[in-house]
Amino acid sequence: MDNILKINDLNVWLDDKLILENLDLSIKKCKITAIIGPSGCGKSTLLKSINRIIDEEKNSKVEGIIEFKHQDIRKMDKNVLRKNIGCVFQAPTPFPFSIYKNMIYALKYHGIYSNDDIKSVVEEKLKMVGLYEEVKDYLNMSALKLSGGQQQRLCIARTLTMEPEIILMDEPCSALDLNNTIKIEETLKKLSGNYSIVIVTHNLAQARRISDYTAFMMDGHIEEYEETEKIFKNPLKESTQKYIGGLIG
Repeated sequence: MDNILKINDLNVWLDDKLILENLDLSIKKCKITAIIGPSGCGKSTLLKSINRIIDEEKNSKVEGIIEFKHQDIRKMDKNVLRKNIGCVFQAPTPFPFSIYKNMIYALKYHGIYSNDDIKSVVEEKLKMVGLYEEVKDYLNMSALKLSGGQQQRLCIARTLTMEPEIILMDEPCSALDLNNTIKIEETLKKLSGNYSIVIVTHNLAQARRISDYTAFMMDGHIEEYEETEKIFKNPLKESTQKYIGGLIG
């Protein structure tokens, strides 16, 4: 199966502290990959490294190779990289203006000005996350008035306007209730037919429900990486067994 992203011997320091050490990982195209592991093991730092958000951190240092479609991301323009590799954060981050302006912000930034094109993209992406019918009559309403779950789905839709090939998600459901979590999970399953999704989650049941592959992290490196059912049914490493069994973490 094709790998859309390949990480080799990744080392990341923050304030002279080694966070990721000799990390190797390959991300499959159009699959959902879950990253699990104890708090502080480097999961979020890994996501930030994949689209170079880590570069914005003070006193960060990165060594190793991350290749997106066989191209070294360190040699790519950041805007081009982040257009292809979008990110949705733990807390919903709608911009403080209307739903519609949230949706067209990136389109305008990247020079897509045709009103017909914009309206079509806005409708299409809102439908993809199951939000269009809920907001179609209120597109000029402030996005901050939406519920938390609606805001998170808006952020996913906003990311989709750029047609990224990879979507990174850092605990996207941790602040949501069960109903909205189910909606987000259903959305991700649908999207994985066309997008490669990497999701960091502490929710082991969620990882098992929605992911095709699971990587277990500990102490800054990948302990085990395999098809999700194999990881959960027959983990090879003792550390993985203990984490899944609730003995560590």
